[in-house]
Amino acid sequence: MRTFLILAAALVAFPTTAQAAAHTLGFEDLRKIVSVRDPQISPDGKRVVFVRSRIDWKADRYDTELVLVDVSDNASHVLTRDKSEVSMPRWSTDAARLAYLASPQEKKPPQLYVLRMDGGDSQKITDAPNGVASFAWRPDSGALAYVAQDEAPNKKAIEHHLDAVTITDNDYLTREAPLPAHLWVVDNDGAQNTRLTSGT
Repeated sequence: MRTFLILAAALVAFPTTAQAAAHTLGFEDLRKIVSVRDPQISPDGKRVVFVRSRIDWKADRYDTELVLVDVSDNASHVLTRDKSEVSMPRWSTDAARLAYLASPQEKKPPQLYVLRMDGGDSQKITDAPNGVASFAWRPDSGALAYVAQDEAPNKKAIEHHLDAVTITDNDYLTREAPLPAHLWVVDNDGAQNTRLTSGT
């Protein structure tokens, strides 16, 4: 019993390293949270790209960027700069290019960008008025298919706040007339952009 009391007293007097390093989670810690999502392994298995996100509390937004990691030595570097809402990184089948969505400016709809992995800056290859919703590489890596919503036929009226909507069988939260989305194909350098579908 005496030995137990001596050991207990020693533990109280000299806390372990784990006890000394204990830290209560506070509000400031939440400001430092970094999230990682959508990791994509290159077709050759040598690299991984992912979206890294941090909170900018002053600007009240999430700052996102693409980060590339070399599997052999864990070296990493940022691929995107000065773009907001970066998302959906996708490798071309030959691993020579990386496509992703990003907004060219804050509060602008996302567009499709392609980055050559042998150097250079990202190239914006779409200019869809309502942005790009999703995309996929063609198997030969020469082009990409993407989905974009049509522009509203009464765009000028909407800009003047004449945007009333007749509600029929839509849900009660509907605030604007539904617009059709269509499939497009664009070359990996943006040289040719072709619409494949039409109608409502």
